[in-house]
Amino acid sequence: MHLTSIGKSALSAFRLDKLRSALNATKSGVTLEDTRHIYFTELASELAAKEHALLNRLLSLDSGAGAPEVAHQTYSILVIPRLGTISPWSSKATDIAKHCALPQVKRIERGVMFYLKSKSGKPLTDAEKQAVLPLLHDRMTESVIADATGIEDKVFKHGTPQPLSRVDILKGGNAALEGANRELGLALSTDEIEYLVENFTKLGRNPTDVELMMFAQANSEHCRHKIFNADWIIDDEAQAISLFGMIRNTHKLHPKGTVVAYSDNSSVIEGAEIERFYPRAGGAYEFSKELTHILMKVETHNHPTAIAPFAGAATGSGGEIRDEGATGTGSKPKAGLTGFSVSNLNIPGFIQPWEQYNPLPSPLPQAGEGTLPSHTRGRGAGGEGEAVRESSTYGKPGRIATPLQIMIDGPLGGAAFNNEFGRPNLTGYFRTFEEKVNGEVRGYHKPIMLAGGLGSIKAEHTHKHDLPEGALLIQLGGPGMLIGLGGGAASSMDTGANAENLDFDSVQRGNPEMQRRAQEVIDRCWQLGDNNPILSIHDVGAGGISNALPELVHGGGKGARFELRNVPNEERGM
Repeated sequence: MHLTSIGKSALSAFRLDKLRSALNATKSGVTLEDTRHIYFTELASELAAKEHALLNRLLSLDSGAGAPEVAHQTYSILVIPRLGTISPWSSKATDIAKHCALPQVKRIERGVMFYLKSKSGKPLTDAEKQAVLPLLHDRMTESVIADATGIEDKVFKHGTPQPLSRVDILKGGNAALEGANRELGLALSTDEIEYLVENFTKLGRNPTDVELMMFAQANSEHCRHKIFNADWIIDDEAQAISLFGMIRNTHKLHPKGTVVAYSDNSSVIEGAEIERFYPRAGGAYEFSKELTHILMKVETHNHPTAIAPFAGAATGSGGEIRDEGATGTGSKPKAGLTGFSVSNLNIPGFIQPWEQYNPLPSPLPQAGEGTLPSHTRGRGAGGEGEAVRESSTYGKPGRIATPLQIMIDGPLGGAAFNNEFGRPNLTGYFRTFEEKVNGEVRGYHKPIMLAGGLGSIKAEHTHKHDLPEGALLIQLGGPGMLIGLGGGAASSMDTGANAENLDFDSVQRGNPEMQRRAQEVIDRCWQLGDNNPILSIHDVGAGGISNALPELVHGGGKGARFELRNVPNEERGM
């Protein structure tokens, strides 16, 4: 059972004017008359009149809601969260509805209806759509619906669990696994393919898609740092230590003041005895003097930020926060930072002299590869100049965002997650670089998105414990969804090497409210001091539970059996 409701304007007057100006700049003749939020509600049973009124109040469906007067004179386009996914807004709204005595609500989702007019007064042509749609939606995280008939069935479509599939390496050998590598986006190297074929041949059976996906995530460059730990050869001379060993060497030579380094989700340095104020077992807040150490973490979230800047930077900050909370046997994240390295911004009307790109003597990007948009150069540091031709900006895969898009949306995403989680984002950095050197262009089309922070941890909680047999494994947080799949493998690939749909699947989904709740559970545990029930803790990030749970039990000196069908799952079709 479904309900569809038209809400109020989806954009403020400021954002509406800004979008109208952007549409006008396309010279397509398409104008934006108005917008509305559209609410879709999935119900387990029918609502009584009083409950229906309550739902309307929650969605602000008052006298100001409903279709605009110009609706019948316009062409409408509906933009919704990408079909097959559940937006963070949906999770929050659904949770609120259930807490407001509306148990019949299974899910609420929200879209935006754009009411457009063409110069001819007729429905938009394909050329007009091509001009305006990039301004109305993010194609990596949203879907555009021209005909909303039956849209509820698409929004709330529920699949059935898919059976295991196997890759026939016993007959097909390396070629069969190479095909699966491309199809599933596993980012397996040649030696890894040979290793898997050799060992499954010894076992006398074919690997399942689940085994291959799990291996790809847990053994990805993102999760294992294989390049950093590999042999390091300079001028044909093997070095005594790896690249990672060189990084660790500073600590090896000067370990004073360090409590934990290179062995947990965050590093820990010596702190001091301080007064802390938090609730005790009985619920009352009290002060106490405790030896408290300082934890620190910095990591990157480059690939997702290139694909979807806001969501990528948001989940980058969220992952770093989880790393802090999952240090030792539980700790407290306190303050964050974000940083960005991107290629030239090419700001319209403000192109800088060093941003002028002279094309290399090579073919232009082929269709589908995409290019940076051309911009008109105005009065910038280099004064006035003529229009910059499209070929004078360096091409990029069409699926990744421009540096300007990244710097508009990325910092907002990082700050938003920090703020909504309840941790201030206090500092950061930003730089651009793009240069042609020896016939090659070097830059940051695939950006560096840096997420870092500081926290505090009790002295007795800085190290994890071995796990006894029969230990209970608990996953805190929300259910599994059809998003963030294969993130460890996808972020270990060259930009543009993966299939576009797999690139989207690998982008995670930020839900700071759920993460805050999980952190509150961790807080209540470490606040018990010596009675802290946590023996070991690991964050679920890139690679998902196929990486997190094996690392957790391996670090505890044990093995484990995982029942995947017992994992809380919002997408039954997985």
